[in-house]
Formats: sequence, C-alpha cells, structure tokens
Amino acid sequence: MPRHDYLEECRAKWLTAVEQACGATPATSSTWRGGSAIVAALQPFMRAVNHLHFPEGGGHDIKEIKSGREHGTIEFVVNEHIAYVTKPLAMTLEYVEAAPAESFIIVELDRLNASGVYEVDGDARTERRSEEVVELSPGLYVERAIWDAGYSGQDKTGRDLPLPSEARLVHRLFDGRLMLVTKGSIWNGSPGTYDGRHDRWSNGQIRMFIERAISSRGDENRV
Repeated sequence: MPRHDYLEECRAKWLTAVEQACGATPATSSTWRGGSAIVAALQPFMRAVNHLHFPEGGGHDIKEIKSGREHGTIEFVVNEHIAYVTKPLAMTLEYVEAAPAESFIIVELDRLNASGVYEVDGDARTERRSEEVVELSPGLYVERAIWDAGYSGQDKTGRDLPLPSEARLVHRLFDGRLMLVTKGSIWNGSPGTYDGRHDRWSNGQIRMFIERAISSRGDENRV
C-alpha cells in the first residue's frame, strides 16, 4: 500500500477509535482516572494505527494496553518481549474539531519508584526518570546487561543458562506525560516533536501547535 494511502487509513481508524471512546459528539476534552478506566478507554486505539511519544523523547508503536503486573500500573506492550510499565494518574483525550484525526491523548503519570535493581546515589536518583530492566519471570527484575548477554547465569558446570522464554525487556517510566497520536497525524509527521516537548507543554500549547499547523496547511476540512 502506498504510504499516503496507509496514513489516510490510519487517520480513518483513529477517528473510529475516538468515537468508540467518546461517542459520536466528543467533548473538547474528556478525562479518565484509574487504571482500569484508562485501559478500557485506550483499547480502541491499540490497533496498528498509533504511536506513543515518551517524556524524554522518542516513541514507539504500541500493540496492546493492559493492567500491569505491578500494583497500580498499566503496561504499554510493544510485543511479547518488550513493554513499558507506567503508573497512570489520568488520561485526557483532546478533541480537535478542525481536523478530528489530529485529536491526541495525554496520559499523566504518577510517581513510580525505581525497582532497586541498580545502585544509584541520592542526586542521580532524583534525576532519573526511567530505567530498563529484564523481567525473568513476573515481578523478578534483573539488570539490562542480562538481556544483552542473552543468558541469565551459569549452571554448576559453568554452562550458560538461556533466558526464560517468558523473559521481557521492561522500560519502567518513573514520571512525566505520554502522548498518543495516530501515525498519520501532523504531530507524528513532524521530526521536531520527537524531542519530548509534549512533556513540557500544556495540553493547550499542544493544541495550539496542532491547530496552527492545520491552518497553515489550509486543510481545516481534513478528517
């Protein structure tokens, strides 16, 4: 499928997801609180049309959203071996009436404590906003280097022990704001937005950026 057609398909599916989450006439802003409510509201957006932007920059397509194994958390799942663990505080869907497919989602994160896998001094601990760990089995975290090595230790004979089949690379996000958009959106198509600016901007500032871009393109009537 040509890229233009693919992105337009993403936009159409995003519109359907917005309607499923908010109804046929969405409010300008709709907010959900509580892990289970947020997971339910995000489900329609988990088809292959989304891109999640992280507080410290960068992003990833998300395949699945579900309640986390850690108490009070939810997981943004990339695949069976990679997941982002967060502690949600609230989720807000900002509806952009001028071009509804540009509507965006902000997930405000509550503080998630470090796993304790890494020894970090006091000053560095307050500056860190995330960590990468390997989950060998539910709730059992070890350092990232284990994933890179490809084995979890050695047996009595000195032979390497392979990672368990259920092992996952887990990115634990300690705080900040996540932003979810469709792959076909203005925000996702602007390289500069991958710097994590949504974490510093208010929802109103993000909306202003998008609405100005819509106006400058002269495509107010786009879906």
